Amino acid sequence: MHAQNGNLKNLDVFHNVCEVLVNKLNQDLSVNLDAKYAQQHSLIAPHLGTSTQHLRTLVASLDDTLQNPHLIYENLAKVKHLVDAVGYTGPVSFASDCTKVRPRLTYSNDYGGHVLGSMLCMESCKVSDVTNIGDVISKVKEEKTLSTQVRVYMVKIPLPQIPPQIVAALPIISGGDSDFIYSQQIKALKMAEYLKLPVVSFAADGASAELSAQNTMDRVASELPAITYEYSLYGIYLKAPIFKDIRPLVSITDPPHA
Repeated sequence: MHAQNGNLKNLDVFHNVCEVLVNKLNQDLSVNLDAKYAQQHSLIAPHLGTSTQHLRTLVASLDDTLQNPHLIYENLAKVKHLVDAVGYTGPVSFASDCTKVRPRLTYSNDYGGHVLGSMLCMESCKVSDVTNIGDVISKVKEEKTLSTQVRVYMVKIPLPQIPPQIVAALPIISGGDSDFIYSQQIKALKMAEYLKLPVVSFAADGASAELSAQNTMDRVASELPAITYEYSLYGIYLKAPIFKDIRPLVSITDPPHA
């Protein structure tokens, strides 16, 4: 009755929405496309919210969005900037883990044309012409570098309401070998040392490759004498290296999670 009495005649947006819905119903019942529907949709689109493409653009422009998925200085520098912004002066914690992904290649032009989804370096995946897409795909097949997992590196600032900060998301084929994991840990620690960002622990889920990398880290020679704890009766021996600017680095494992 409210509508029949003409109380909605001044609500142009509401009228346009109703017309779109009526035209959509007519299209579902007929094979003929109504060109008027497209015009009306463009008229009310600003009132229906942002598009998916626009949302992707907004996310890509956020300050905490990774511009490069590799473990690089700029990604860790953002964490240092956040630490300074909140006035935190204590150590942070590192952690890494793998997650399975669907093996497939996709084209992205967010930061220049690239074929993503493989372990090839970004320069090898760069596409400057449409014919390069086939070349990159052929190279991925020949070298068998199609990624099946992603190893994510995160930094946690031990303060409430601050979520873990992702600093790298590396495409890999399997869980990765211990030498690769260890090299990434050393790389992260060197960057943290340069940024004067103390690290107290490096956590992993206890998979064999990650456990081996942590054992290697515990045996690494540090500038200061390591902290050790031994309980021979139960065969317990713990060791934590002490780096000059990093402080003691404790390896944390979670075997049940693995």
